[in-house]
Amino acid sequence: MSSSSSAPPGQRSGEVPNSLKYDNVVGFVWAGFMLLFPPMIVDSDKVLPKRFWAWRYIYLGFGVISAAFFYDVLVQTPSAALLFPFAHVLAAISVGTLFADFTVPGLSLPMLSYSTTVLLYAISIGIVFSGELLRRTSPEMLAMNQWDHDDGESVVPLEEVGHEHDDAELPFTLDQDVSTAVVGETGSGKTSMMKLLAYQFPYYSDTAVIAHDTGEDFQAFYEELGFEVQRIRHEDSDVVWNLFKDADSESDFREVAGAIFGEADGHDPFHRPAKQTFAEMLMYLHLSAQKNNRRHALCHADIVSLLNEGHIALKKALDEFDRLDSGHIDPDKGKGAQNVYQTIKENVDPVFTGDFGEYGEFSLQEYIENPDGRVLIIDSNPTELETLGPMYQLLVDWSIRYAMNAENPTVHILDEIDALPALTQVTNLTARGRKHKARALVGVQTIGQLKDTYSTISGIVGNCPQGVYFGPGDTESTDFILDELGESRQYDRSEMVSMSHQGRGENPRTQARDTYKEKDKTPVTSGLLRDFQPGECVAVSRTTWVHGQSYELTDVRNSLPAQGAESPGSSEPEPTEDDTDIESDSWFSFTRARLHEVLYESAGETDDESRDSGPDRGPEVEPTVDATDGLDDDNSSDLLDQTTANTAVTSPDMDHPDLSDSEDEFGGGSHDQQSDDNTGGLFSEPDPDPSLGGTESAEQEGGESPTESDAEGDSTETEERDETESREEGRDVSEFM
Repeated sequence: MSSSSSAPPGQRSGEVPNSLKYDNVVGFVWAGFMLLFPPMIVDSDKVLPKRFWAWRYIYLGFGVISAAFFYDVLVQTPSAALLFPFAHVLAAISVGTLFADFTVPGLSLPMLSYSTTVLLYAISIGIVFSGELLRRTSPEMLAMNQWDHDDGESVVPLEEVGHEHDDAELPFTLDQDVSTAVVGETGSGKTSMMKLLAYQFPYYSDTAVIAHDTGEDFQAFYEELGFEVQRIRHEDSDVVWNLFKDADSESDFREVAGAIFGEADGHDPFHRPAKQTFAEMLMYLHLSAQKNNRRHALCHADIVSLLNEGHIALKKALDEFDRLDSGHIDPDKGKGAQNVYQTIKENVDPVFTGDFGEYGEFSLQEYIENPDGRVLIIDSNPTELETLGPMYQLLVDWSIRYAMNAENPTVHILDEIDALPALTQVTNLTARGRKHKARALVGVQTIGQLKDTYSTISGIVGNCPQGVYFGPGDTESTDFILDELGESRQYDRSEMVSMSHQGRGENPRTQARDTYKEKDKTPVTSGLLRDFQPGECVAVSRTTWVHGQSYELTDVRNSLPAQGAESPGSSEPEPTEDDTDIESDSWFSFTRARLHEVLYESAGETDDESRDSGPDRGPEVEPTVDATDGLDDDNSSDLLDQTTANTAVTSPDMDHPDLSDSEDEFGGGSHDQQSDDNTGGLFSEPDPDPSLGGTESAEQEGGESPTESDAEGDSTETEERDETESREEGRDVSEFM
């Protein structure tokens, strides 16, 4: 099912509206319009621009052939080229003129009669259509997509290739399920490459997408793709996060306090007591709200309000619960209590400001478990990270934690990760994300800055076995890239020549000696890395690498195989009959599909029955199975059959298998199992499985009508029909996937 269709429920894209369907004039005009623009029908399952893009080779052929046959008219009247996209209609009209006293103006070839020219023109147009059919069914013969790649891979499109590994294959691809590092200084092309790779990820309505953005790059990127973007930021947020929606345990509140207070600068005796007291304060707010039945109303504003009441009021509040410790702010302990309270204020007040200090209803856990086609942008301003960094750290860390526990797939786009405070969960994401269907793109400006934030970077970029590396911004980045490329054993040959005099009148004696030395060298030098131009990069996979000039997404977007980002509303992965899927078919499946089509016709299946056998409804409509599918209702005299014939069986939710399980069961099958209604194209393949009901119908026609004395036989036949309907029901469910 294509999410791009805007037709009302029950009406297919490219079909005349039901309200006008039986108007003869409108029907005639609509049919003529569809005849002029066949992509509207043939590729109706695609979005409007892609329908005509799928016909690019046909229209190119129309233009070349028509320019040759209408050359004289084209020279005199260049505007005649506007008729060339309708060459299929011109060819039909020209053939019709052979049987009428009329000729198509300008249609001529030198030294050929008009009738011969018409036949050649019509044959040429037919060859164009045949070539497109061959291209879509056998890509090995005619398809020339230079960025074609296997499922589960992302292509790194390179305009120019400077160096490459001996085993590297082009186009160079990366594994989508493996964490990928993208390193490059400002202006090198890092963010553009991250968008290009993110574009190729598969997206569905249950895919949670979390992006850390220091500008508006990824916000604009996902909005352009049709996602609903929700931003969390210090000011003007689309949604306001409430940590109490996600935190409800003592360990959670300790983690919040640890992020906000961080590590002490130097020797500060009040830092640790202040952090512990703040964790107790959060726990008090949680317990008090539960006690007063206002847990749903608890928010960040309560933190600010309680803290502003002073340390004496805070101590009284903590003393309401025996499990809470208020000793660090006990006024009886002298000035130390005031200093602890002041340390709390100094660390907490700058964080809970703006939208972070207001009432919020957004929950990270609820979003990740039910993203519903939304994208969450954690929008940080680099100038605010000094004070607001702990809040952004919590947002990213907890989004990763919930993603690792979620059943649905997640995508983390973490650009400028070296600008954030040290994240505690990112190593878990890069090391074990694949196991939990959590994809990650990690963007780093410089390795040196990353080392300043983290004691070791091996858990971050070291857990990314593949990456794209642009011009390095410091020596540490250069060394890291060279280390990722590795060294290869090379032989250096040196020749030494010596000459010695043999005596007067004799020629000198010459000796030459070759010396070979083994050295380990990097395939790309550090000097070459530092001279990288914007867009120039080294792409490294697990086993190979390649160096070249990368394209931007805008340059190759239309030529990339259509996949995930084109349909963010899809509820789950499903085969689609787009250019790529059609072109991946073989001649065997093509011939087999046509053979089954002939078998359908020979079995006496009518067009109406074929149309009823496949779903023609939106994804929100529950599929129904006609209990009489394939039965001969008119000839059946069985009262049970008469009753069943007028009953539509709607399967309850419990009868349908889980969609994810059905996907595993049917996802590996051939595309031939998809119904015509699901593909929506003339070049699509019909369902190859013949209807079981048709066989039963034929058997019933050849037998006697059941009577009351055949009750036992009727019971057996009813059970057989139930089993048949059950099998058909399972098939119909798979067609919705």
